[in-house]
Formats: sequence, structure tokens, C-alpha cells
Amino acid sequence: MIILWRKELLMGPLLDREKDTDDSKQALSWMTAMNEILTIVNEERDDKRKNPLLQAHLLMKMRSMRNEIKKSLDLLVNVHGHQIFVNGVFNSDPHPGNILQLEDGRLGLIDYGQVKRLNVNDRMVLSDIIIALGESENIEDSDQTRIADAMRDFGFESLRNKNDVIAMTAELYFDSNSYGSALGYPNPQGYFQYLSSLDPMVKVPTSAGKLKLLMHHN
Repeated sequence: MIILWRKELLMGPLLDREKDTDDSKQALSWMTAMNEILTIVNEERDDKRKNPLLQAHLLMKMRSMRNEIKKSLDLLVNVHGHQIFVNGVFNSDPHPGNILQLEDGRLGLIDYGQVKRLNVNDRMVLSDIIIALGESENIEDSDQTRIADAMRDFGFESLRNKNDVIAMTAELYFDSNSYGSALGYPNPQGYFQYLSSLDPMVKVPTSAGKLKLLMHHN
């Protein structure tokens, strides 16, 4: 359910910092509507006595909204990817309070107070890391040596130089905390501490720090 994962990715930071603002409510309105429909449909499925025509209607509405949300999320990912890899200038803090749904259905991006820049070389090396991470379903099945080499090219250095730990650090920095969650670490901080106990990073490039805030909105 990638739609639900993306919804959670966008909502998480907002619920911590922006939950009482008007912008937050506007930014989350379409996500909240989707969640309500999912709840209703689940109730309908569990109750065999409900009108099947109503259930069919709700299922169609849910599918329509799911498609709309997917389009919006795909657009957001494409916009930020274009900013990072093509422009080399990007907003490193794109939390939901900075994403508005306009009345005509378009998305509006605001508050570029944390704009960062990446030079061409950094973008090329970062692309190697992202491609290597994306070629496998999980970090265990990935080419960890290739990922670790790309991380070293980017400027990462670890104390023990372990390819597997460097590769897992790459996933944490530039993809998600999914493997950490599978190991029982529900947040990136706990997982990072675990990785540091195995092979601590002694050097993290400045360019990676610019991207860390953006990537950890997952």
C-alpha cells in the first residue's frame, strides 16, 4: 500500500510540529478525506447487513480519491526530484505545512526558507547511490559493495569501513527507515545509533547534511 505509506510520510512531521495551524489543516484536507473513506469502507465490509449498493458506491469513491492522491504525491516527488537532480537547488524542509491544495486543484509550495544547493558532482554521486538502492527490494538483497563505494565517493567514511553498515546507512539517509523498523527500531534515531555501534561514521559530507532533513520526512 504505497499510497498509505506516502500519506504517512507526509503527515508524520506535520503532526509533530504544525498540527494546530490553518495551513496544516488545508494541506491535510485531502489526506484526511481519504482516511475517512477508508474507515467507512472497512466498516461496510465488516457488516454484511449494509446496503451493497452503498458499499459499491463508497468503493468507487475511494478508488477515485486514491487515484487523485497518487497523482498529487507523484507530482510532489517529481518536483522535489527535479529540484535536487536537475536544478541542484531545493527546499530541504518540504513538510505538509508547506504544501497547499489550491481551490482549482493545483498544489502550491510555500516557505523556501531552507533552500540548499548541490553541485554537479554531488548530484552525480548521489544519483549513483539512489540508483543502487532502487535496484533491489531491500537492503539485504542489494549490491552493498556498490552502494558503499558510492557513499565513499560522496565523502562518507566509517571507522571500520564495513560495506554492509555503510550500505544500511545509505538506505537510512537517502531512502527510508524500513529495514530499521524491521529490526525493531521504530524511529531513524534509534536505528542510526544501532548502526553507529556496529561501525560509526567518522566523516559525513556537508552535502549529505543538506539532504538529511529532506529525506527524513519519511
